[in-house]
Amino acid sequence: MRSVDIYRRRRLGPALFLACLAVAAGCSTGERREGEPRATAPSRIIHVSPRGDDRNPGTATRPVASLARAHEILEEEKPRADVVVKVRSDAGSYLNQSVLWMYCVPGRSVTIEADPPGANAIFEADDDAPRRPFFTLSAARGEPTRVTLRNLTVRKYCGRAVLFLGDAEIRGNWNGSNAIEGCVFEDIGNARLPAKPIAYSAIGLVNSRNNTISNCRFTRIMNHTVANFPQPDRGRDDPSRGIGDDHARLSRLGAGSNPNIPIVGVYLAHYSDSNRIVGCEFSRVKGDPIRIRDDSNHTVIEGNTFELAGWNAVVSTWYCGASRGECYKELEPERPSFGTVFRNNAVEGNWKGGMPRLYDDLASGSETRAADGGRAIVLENNTVAPFR
Repeated sequence: MRSVDIYRRRRLGPALFLACLAVAAGCSTGERREGEPRATAPSRIIHVSPRGDDRNPGTATRPVASLARAHEILEEEKPRADVVVKVRSDAGSYLNQSVLWMYCVPGRSVTIEADPPGANAIFEADDDAPRRPFFTLSAARGEPTRVTLRNLTVRKYCGRAVLFLGDAEIRGNWNGSNAIEGCVFEDIGNARLPAKPIAYSAIGLVNSRNNTISNCRFTRIMNHTVANFPQPDRGRDDPSRGIGDDHARLSRLGAGSNPNIPIVGVYLAHYSDSNRIVGCEFSRVKGDPIRIRDDSNHTVIEGNTFELAGWNAVVSTWYCGASRGECYKELEPERPSFGTVFRNNAVEGNWKGGMPRLYDDLASGSETRAADGGRAIVLENNTVAPFR
């Protein structure tokens, strides 16, 4: 929705916002002193299990119980090595976990993965779901952070599942070279708990570049719909109202008058350049599967499938123009995004099951070409059909 600013500071919550300010320079790094040789070391492995205890040291026989405790151990030790956090996937699910991840070392990597790899590790929320995302990477040093999430399932979180958070104001304060691989995101949003705050996206990127989201599945990504903005599931043969009509109706309500808005699958915002979304499945996304905002350029969306997904379109672009009173950026205005490539994707049905729209520019009056003549989006070799 063009009237919504999904990454306002107040949306992050006081605790997360203060934490982000505290690490404005980026991750807690444990950097080497200048001139100090890099030590060769095996990976530092920490084990996490639903049957573990956060008083344990995180070994295979004495695992910790939470990702938050694994992060604390790394902050305390600051190992000069790559890190692997092995998350037990065959001993039950993890309930209501949320972690603000700030540990990273230049030139090193952090991998958080299911163990054994044959099944995803499941992180699930109940009616006491945390307001913070399941996983927030907070880093703004202008260098690769190399964090990988692999074979994890996140479900029933009312807020975001994953947030890669750089600096929304200063382009040079980015994080990047992260990956989300083989993950599943189910029942994200406040549809099942309408009293909870909405989620703006399942995955959010803020000034985060050169990331890859691959072979992931997004299912039932939706917020609750209130009575003054109904969105019934209509069959493919009911052309009485289109997505554009619904969008116009919500726009007339005005900013803040209806807190229950469509959710986005993957939101790339504020200088999030050169990201790839490949080989993923999106189904029943009550919003746009992919939204691109504010000078976030050269996104590649390739080889994905979309079924019953898309409020305005499969891919939408937007930026908050300077004339809008609710724009919060202080240093410079938001700008349009360019260079998106959408190719070799299969699309079957928008949210209502009708003929989907591949792309929509939601920024009224915005330019459609970059200064060098580049296009906002290139569409290549996609298949499009109503839901059958």
